[in-house]
Amino acid sequence: MTFKHRLFLSILFVIVNAILFWKLGVSVDADTERFLSYAEEIKESGIFFKPHDFWYIAYPLFIILMTSVHDSLGMVVIGQVALSYVALMSLYGSGRRLYGNPQAGLVSGLLFLGFLMISFWNFWIYCESLLISLNCLSIFYLIKWVKGEGNLGNYIVGTLVIIAAFFTKPTGIALLAGIGLMIFYWYWKEFSDKALKYGLLTVFFIGFVLLLNHMLSTFTFVRDYQIGELIYNAHTLPNQPYTKYLMISLPEALYIPPSDWQPLVQFIAIILGNPLYSLKLFGAKLFYYVFYVRPYYSILHNLLALVVLIPVYVGFIKAFIKDQIPGSIKLLVLGFTGVSVLSSTLLTVDWNSRFLVAVLPIIFLISSERLGLNLIKFKKLVLNFSK
Repeated sequence: MTFKHRLFLSILFVIVNAILFWKLGVSVDADTERFLSYAEEIKESGIFFKPHDFWYIAYPLFIILMTSVHDSLGMVVIGQVALSYVALMSLYGSGRRLYGNPQAGLVSGLLFLGFLMISFWNFWIYCESLLISLNCLSIFYLIKWVKGEGNLGNYIVGTLVIIAAFFTKPTGIALLAGIGLMIFYWYWKEFSDKALKYGLLTVFFIGFVLLLNHMLSTFTFVRDYQIGELIYNAHTLPNQPYTKYLMISLPEALYIPPSDWQPLVQFIAIILGNPLYSLKLFGAKLFYYVFYVRPYYSILHNLLALVVLIPVYVGFIKAFIKDQIPGSIKLLVLGFTGVSVLSSTLLTVDWNSRFLVAVLPIIFLISSERLGLNLIKFKKLVLNFSK
């Protein structure tokens, strides 16, 4: 059964990616030049810290690796597609291992390929494809270790994959948060020394806060709050009919914290200083982020997104209620998805929902067992009705 599942997913993968390549070819956009420039600078000067771009450094390094094989952007796309296939197979393996059920792996893989915007990014010189693949591989190794299947080889490879995922985008901090919660859960259960427990928790929390503060230093969240946009750069299209749905009116007296405060302190202060306005921004951004709908998409596009995502989210919630998933995995996923959602809804939601697609494969994985059971029930119902 496993071989048939993998074969079916492989054939479907080829079909989906062939169609997307036919439609997209090798695609570039505004941020592409930034990644290419950083890659060239690294080739000339070696690895160095570049404000803001350093948190994306894994992608320029990936570009350097692929173009060393053949100096073309097409080679980068080939690498992304190949890694995406590995991610698909790892997601299948994660579902099978997590639930002890190949059906869950199959559902995870079908959702991965069926939600076309995941594979869509394989053909763009953007870091989304790499991040999606590395997230899938990171979860694969983490589940493997929790299930007691770790060895020296996969510990080394898995650790390198996790480090690369963290440095692919600033949102990689979500994976770090999830792993931190998972380790803390294990550590809390295994050790009885409360002083040591709270000491390590304090050290991790302080380190996480300092890292977050440093990463926020290059983000324009104060400017974003002063504009009131829900989707990044929506204010640059004031004459479009849908722009009114992408902006929120500013309060009469918007509180702006002093610019010499630490970035994280500024961030907290601007939220607490404008509570109602911040709540409106957060709620609207959360809606756009979670449900993938946009006023500039067609009605059919938005309906299809809701038809797919609502059952997935219901299955995800039900999976958390059940005791089938180990507690450490629940905390891993909760930390990862929670920080991923908050990092967008408290900062900025992207125009084409690319921030969501890096999270969806993990949500698909967790919901796969419940969705698989529902599909089996539906199949039986149809068969009984046909008789």
